[in-house]
Amino acid sequence: MKLFKRICAALLVVMLVVGCQSKPGPTKVVETFLTAVKEKDEEALAEVYEGELSDFDELSSWLDTIIGKLTLTKKQKTALEEVKAAMFDFDYEVLEEEINEDKTEAKVKVQLKTHKFSTIFTKIVQDYLQKMTDLNIKKASKEEKTQAAVDIILNNFKDTGAKSKESSLTLTLKKNDKGKWIVEKLSSAKFNRFKGGINAAIDEFGDVFQ
Repeated sequence: MKLFKRICAALLVVMLVVGCQSKPGPTKVVETFLTAVKEKDEEALAEVYEGELSDFDELSSWLDTIIGKLTLTKKQKTALEEVKAAMFDFDYEVLEEEINEDKTEAKVKVQLKTHKFSTIFTKIVQDYLQKMTDLNIKKASKEEKTQAAVDIILNNFKDTGAKSKESSLTLTLKKNDKGKWIVEKLSSAKFNRFKGGINAAIDEFGDVFQ
């Protein structure tokens, strides 16, 4: 009987230890979250984030709207996929973690390094407006204008440069009903920092291409 009790006690200790180990802290969850976004790992992201991977891909949606039914060459398709992939190219460093007193909410501050996509997009708009002036004079078709827009976008994204745009970001986490830390869905301002400012640029100037 004593042996049985000892075995039960040992099993209980093991279960408690395993249970604690299976629930990573806020910093670890944020690292998993950021890595999942970078690698576009939807399954891993779903475990630690309230939203979805598509939340981080406003550029792809915008590009698909611009391109519409335009037939792209193989080279253009490859370049387009490279542009979309570049949106997930960022570096990060976790700076600090803070958990509130009742341990139900945490804030983790991170430093991001991204490409200067807002600068690239501004140049795209400038080039496009200049090109459209010429095409309007020539009374170009809608398809010709769309093709010109695609060429301008892809040409400007050929060289994204170094990841030189730095910004800090504070992520908020809360525990779900299983006691696991989950990153809350990001605000539009925080999404914009992930994308080197391009989301705000699209919101401001994106309609120029319609």
